[in-house]
Amino acid sequence: MTRTFALCPLALFVACTRPSPTPRPGPPAATAADAGLAAVEVTATRKDLVFSYVDADGGFRDVSSVDSVPETSRAQVLVRDLARSPEQLGAAEYLYVADVRKTGPDGRYPVSVVSRYSFERKAAQLGQASAVQAQVADGGSQVTVYGTSWCGVCAKTRAYLRDHGVAFLDKDVEKDPKAAADLSALAQRAGLRVQGVPVIDVDGQVLMGFDEAALTAALARHGGG
Repeated sequence: MTRTFALCPLALFVACTRPSPTPRPGPPAATAADAGLAAVEVTATRKDLVFSYVDADGGFRDVSSVDSVPETSRAQVLVRDLARSPEQLGAAEYLYVADVRKTGPDGRYPVSVVSRYSFERKAAQLGQASAVQAQVADGGSQVTVYGTSWCGVCAKTRAYLRDHGVAFLDKDVEKDPKAAADLSALAQRAGLRVQGVPVIDVDGQVLMGFDEAALTAALARHGGG
């Protein structure tokens, strides 16, 4: 059996931890077009969306269908479109919020775009978990990919997960100082040395680089594929 393994070197990894300018809070954009972003179409039939809602404990839960969102939480649900790249979605600055209580005449749920900075600041004030660290629903795997925008192997890893219908958190260690710090802490806990990206965390199991066979096995053990 052929094993595919690849790793992008991170020669400048230390530089990734430098704080970036704090984004200035601004008025939320009403639609993706207002922000110059790709539109996210939310329907009940799409299988490549992840919905995050606030549960009774104040934390975020990830589910893969509208039907899995409790009725009481449907007015404001975070949506991640796995069919689009973080760059297309402007994920570093914006979040997509849908009202999934009722569809419009076209069968789509209304979606608005909000400032990530403002949303996460409000979530912190309410004592809720950051949307970037949303927890998956019971029975699923927490999959996080630590990478960069320029890394071809990272892109291949993301494509593999999307092709297999695996919901995952995508963290850019070059653009997001907190993501870089999270990766350092993860590697330290696992007793590993980070020498490149991607680094994949499958429900606590850390994989260095893209090894298709190892990733498939990890997802199978943790219920993600």
